[in-house]
Amino acid sequence: MFTESKLAEVKSFLANTSPESSVYLGADSMRIKKNRQWFALYSMVLVIHIDSKHGCKIFGYNILEQDFEKNPARPMMRMMNETYKVVELYQQFEYDLIDMANIEIHLNINPSKDHGSNCAVKAASGYVLGTCGMQPILKPDAFCASYCADRFVRGLPM
Repeated sequence: MFTESKLAEVKSFLANTSPESSVYLGADSMRIKKNRQWFALYSMVLVIHIDSKHGCKIFGYNILEQDFEKNPARPMMRMMNETYKVVELYQQFEYDLIDMANIEIHLNINPSKDHGSNCAVKAASGYVLGTCGMQPILKPDAFCASYCADRFVRGLPM
């Protein structure tokens, strides 16, 4: 979750942007090994596309949690944790987003059977639809998750 000061900064930015702005929320994660134990570093980002045409402001944070994934080739638990965390982020700002022109939740899940993350497509999509009332955007169109959150989790410049 955002710190109180960062939360206030995001809410202030949202309050001072126009209703024509678009908001994209996304999550990504990566597995890392520390002291012979596996962890998942989760990254959540909120991108505000100013007036839906004038650049953007990116806010984000990382959370490190122990990873209990039995089969990393089919990362169901990690994909669902990403989904739960991005929905939680959406709910944190839900009332601040009411007047925005476009709000999208992007999931770093590929619907193609060729990719391991496809094991979570139905569960994750259903969770977002049922909880937030919107269909999530999946790869390859989920730039907020597959680009912004991916770079954020890896500590790369945007």
